[in-house]
Order: sequence, then structure tokens, then C-alpha cells
Amino acid sequence: MSNESVKNDVFSTVEETVEEQVKSAEKSFPNYQTSVTSLQQEYTEAFQNIVDSTIALQREYANKTGINTALPEATESAVKKTNEQINKKRTSNHPNMSCGV
Repeated sequence: MSNESVKNDVFSTVEETVEEQVKSAEKSFPNYQTSVTSLQQEYTEAFQNIVDSTIALQREYANKTGINTALPEATESAVKKTNEQINKKRTSNHPNMSCGV
């Protein structure tokens, strides 16, 4: 069997094709990662805007209608402690991650 016939078999062709595709994909990873990061940031900002708008509308409605929105101190404390625990858990699970929200 000659070297020429071995190079032209199905395995060599597939191997060469896969190698080319992997190299091409590796070159696009930095662009893909940047795009995904940008998209995540856009979604985070959009989510924050939705939350801010919703709270502002609800606050305005409550103020105009005279709804009492005061929280008991124990409830406020429980919410704050829960939020702290969530943030601690997130930080311990992903120590190299910083949350921008």
C-alpha cells in the first residue's frame, strides 16, 4: 500500500477536515466569548431597568392610593439577611466571579 493511497482514505480525509474545523472554531472563540459577555450585560441591564420601572410604578400607585407600604422591622431584617446569605453562597460557589447587579 502506498503512502498516497493511505492519505486518500476516508479516515485521513475526516481527520484532516475535523482538524481544520477545530482550528477555525478555536480562532472564533474569543469573538464568541466577547459577544456572549456583551449579551449577558445587555440582559442584566434590561432586567435592572424592568425592575426599576416596575418598582417606580408600584410606588407611585401606592402613594396616590394611600396604600401603607411600611414593612415591619423583622420582615425587612429577614429580607436583608436572606439576600446576604444568597450573595455569600454565590461568592463561595464562584470566588472569581463578581456580580455587577
